[in-house]
Amino acid sequence: MISKYNKIFLTFSSILVIVLLSSPFFLGLSFSSEFIGGSTTKFVLPTSQQLNVVEEKLLSNEVELDFLSLNNNVFTLKTPDSTNEGRKKIFNALASEFSGAEINEHVSFGPSVSTEIINKTIVALIVASLLIVFFISFAFKDASKPVSSFRYGLVSLIALFHDIIVPFGVFVFVGFFLDVSIDVLFVMAILATIGYSINDTIVIFDRIREKIKNNKEKNVKESFGDIVDYGVKKSFRRSIYTSLTTAIPLLLLAIYVPTLKWFSFVLFVGVIAGTYSSLFLAPSILLLWSRHIKDTKDKTEEPSELEKAEQRLKERLRE
Repeated sequence: MISKYNKIFLTFSSILVIVLLSSPFFLGLSFSSEFIGGSTTKFVLPTSQQLNVVEEKLLSNEVELDFLSLNNNVFTLKTPDSTNEGRKKIFNALASEFSGAEINEHVSFGPSVSTEIINKTIVALIVASLLIVFFISFAFKDASKPVSSFRYGLVSLIALFHDIIVPFGVFVFVGFFLDVSIDVLFVMAILATIGYSINDTIVIFDRIREKIKNNKEKNVKESFGDIVDYGVKKSFRRSIYTSLTTAIPLLLLAIYVPTLKWFSFVLFVGVIAGTYSSLFLAPSILLLWSRHIKDTKDKTEEPSELEKAEQRLKERLRE
């Protein structure tokens, strides 16, 4: 299946990644105060109010606004001020303008905390990626032909980037329409997706490694495309069943547990993307790479003495 349709899988994944990567440029990104500093306040008003009316009354009380949204009767207010004075100003404005207003949540983050969170997030992703490449390169040293073990690690890393970009891009679309911001829970969901996806990919690569090893021991010659198809076929049912038993609870959490809604949603999308990349994308890249290596080797390979003699004979006959 992979050997026959690998170009289709690669084309689909390439188009999907390009579309999702370009989405922030057209739709924008909304970060929570954990990343940009400032404060986020969620409140409910006793009577129905228009968004522009609430915004005007907050501004008239000298409350700085970065963002104000309304979703299911809950107002979300973001301000660049993370000080106690800024918090008091928000609370006093709500109390004076809207009697009976209820504060559901107020979170403040200073600039130094936000910078530390961003730096640690970037470091965590880089370290995790490097460790994955080195581990797979070592673990698959027995399957170095026709693709080197290091390339198994690189292919896994490419698949991981795909699994990060897909939930990220989907979340950008969701955030644009539902006023959802990227926060620490989003990062945690992405890291969990990385762990889930790489586990599935390694299982399939391990089936390929076992097949190559068995063929060597039995002196059986088999094309790498058939070996890749074998690895995917042996792991297909397990991967689908595992993904379903993981994705269904995540979907239920996203629907019925509001505090974990977006964490569960991002992880749900990540599980779907990880299953697809493990079964179709990573094996397709591996197979394409092996064919490229073979074509390059065939072009650079020196002709044998017999081939040279035949070529000289043909040239003499032409003369």
